[in-house]
Amino acid sequence: MSADSEQAPSSGMPSIFKTPLLEAYGRKIFPFPGIKDLIAHVEATRNFPIRDDDVLVAAYTKSGTHWLWEVTQMLLRQTTDYEKRTKEQVMLESPGGLERAEQEPSPRILNSHYLPQEIISKKTKVRGHE
Repeated sequence: MSADSEQAPSSGMPSIFKTPLLEAYGRKIFPFPGIKDLIAHVEATRNFPIRDDDVLVAAYTKSGTHWLWEVTQMLLRQTTDYEKRTKEQVMLESPGGLERAEQEPSPRILNSHYLPQEIISKKTKVRGHE
């Protein structure tokens, strides 16, 4: 197979998929629309201040994070009702996610693919799966 035939066709492909992925801390960073400096955003996420009663949902991309976040919401809120907001609204790495998470009342259920460093010193509850 030639190198030309291995490349995805460019017609109709959104430009976001044509951009080479950056890497930070040994992980590839998928570009979120609306975030101009991905490396700075990863740094801001890693430095996000954690509260003592935060719960962090952390998983690899496309591994069921939404399902885990929804179940965690139900358990913490003691209800079987679905959360009205989408998980992206409170996902730390989404555009505006850090600012929205700061405004969340405690206890917060944070959702991220990157781990804020304070989770270690604060002994934050982390819910993850493989």
